[in-house]
Amino acid sequence: METGSAAPRDGQGPLAQYVLSDAESRRIFEEEIVPAELGHLADHTDADADADAEPPAGDGQDGGGGGGGGPVAVLLVGQTGAGKTRTAPLLAAAMSGSSSGTRRPRVAHLIADTYKTYHPAYASLAAQRPTLASPATGPDARRWLAMACGLAAARGADCVVESACRHPADFEDLVRLFASSSSSSQNKRYAVRVVVLAVPEALSRLGILVRFHHALPEARSGRLPLRLTPVPVHDATFAGLLDAAAWLDGGGDDGVPADDVVVLRRGNRVAYSYSRRPCLSSSSSPAAATAAAGESSAVGPALLRERRRPLTPEELRLRVAGAELDALRSLAGADRPQLGAQVAEVEELLRGLESPPPPPATCGDGAGDCDGPFPDLQPFNPEAFVKHGRSV
Repeated sequence: METGSAAPRDGQGPLAQYVLSDAESRRIFEEEIVPAELGHLADHTDADADADAEPPAGDGQDGGGGGGGGPVAVLLVGQTGAGKTRTAPLLAAAMSGSSSGTRRPRVAHLIADTYKTYHPAYASLAAQRPTLASPATGPDARRWLAMACGLAAARGADCVVESACRHPADFEDLVRLFASSSSSSQNKRYAVRVVVLAVPEALSRLGILVRFHHALPEARSGRLPLRLTPVPVHDATFAGLLDAAAWLDGGGDDGVPADDVVVLRRGNRVAYSYSRRPCLSSSSSPAAATAAAGESSAVGPALLRERRRPLTPEELRLRVAGAELDALRSLAGADRPQLGAQVAEVEELLRGLESPPPPPATCGDGAGDCDGPFPDLQPFNPEAFVKHGRSV
């Protein structure tokens, strides 16, 4: 079991000995991971995927995917405990429906953590030094995710890729990979869409505790055992997501790198959306926080704003007044020495969301960008987002 204490840094210091050579990492990917996890991609060629495919009907405005008939990559990002495991199946199901009638490979759902068990040292570390198993194998799992995305892109497969953004540069590289890829037989580039989960720290910390101590499926990835994410890892992803959001807003040299971005509150409610295609950036959208045509992307301010938004009545009912905290308290004891303190920390964080906090010193172009008035939240339409980049 991983504890809530300070976590070792992936692949650094004493853990550097576990980082595989490039050749060994590539061999494991090609000989073990691809046959077991990605066979449906390896068996397809781009020509097989697109030959004789009739593009689905669309509005003709998609730059490269969805309604335009080309492949789609949706990158789902959020700190650990934000709810990626519950949102990803909605996106994958919508994507499967979107690609029906084509001969592209079935949807590739890619997560770095699922590959950790392929590391030669994982089993022994999990048995003897479980707190090291994840950080020791993390660097190669991240490399294998990049290889898997490269294989999927080469085959023109529709993809859902999950990332906690502990290493924001990895996320940036994956966006660039898909943005520069295309379906060679039809010369249609990928439509690159990003879903950002804007979840307050209190709710993601609570989610981590609930999923572990109640042994929910979200506490596992693939063949990984039940594990408790250390607080420092959560905090690193919480901060890394802000870096990723700033990059999405064009903070680097790449301009705005994604075609469409939606910021979701927990429960899949749209807080903000942006499209770099003018036809989809319109103030006439029912989403109160949709960027108007010609406006700059403001994913970062939207993320900060939602992290500061007071809890909605539904969240108060389910997360605070409900039974989750009481249930966790009842589990605290000698066999779970840190749980009581962790529950107390979450309660304190939740109290900070009962009313609007004072504005921060800086936020985007100004404090008003991420502090009320808070826009109305709209139901997310995963089918419309996958097919056309529209969030509602």
